[in-house]
Amino acid sequence: MTQLPPTAADVDFDLPGTMARMLDDEDMFRSVLPLFLTDAAERLVLLRHAVATGDAAEISRQAHTLKGAAANLGAQTMASTADNLWLHARDGQLAAIREDLARIELDFGRYRVAVAAWL
Repeated sequence: MTQLPPTAADVDFDLPGTMARMLDDEDMFRSVLPLFLTDAAERLVLLRHAVATGDAAEISRQAHTLKGAAANLGAQTMASTADNLWLHARDGQLAAIREDLARIELDFGRYRVAVAAWL
């Protein structure tokens, strides 16, 4: 099955909440956003490695960090998936972890599309 490319409509991007956390400072959001995108991409690489090696502690650590950062930057769907990933890692549910990993990567791609105009 061919996956359609992500669109902004496919992501739950909480711009009002994000701007409130940024004290309505668009320049602050524009300066923090690239840092988040870079950090999240690096954490996804670490997460893939942790899943491949079955390192539940590292999966939990990366998922927890992604959850907080994503929530602060308005990536609500990504934060929710990261929370599920953290819970599944805690409970040792490997099949669910693999599904969550695929989902969070998709969520991240959709978020990047949603915020592209802010870069």
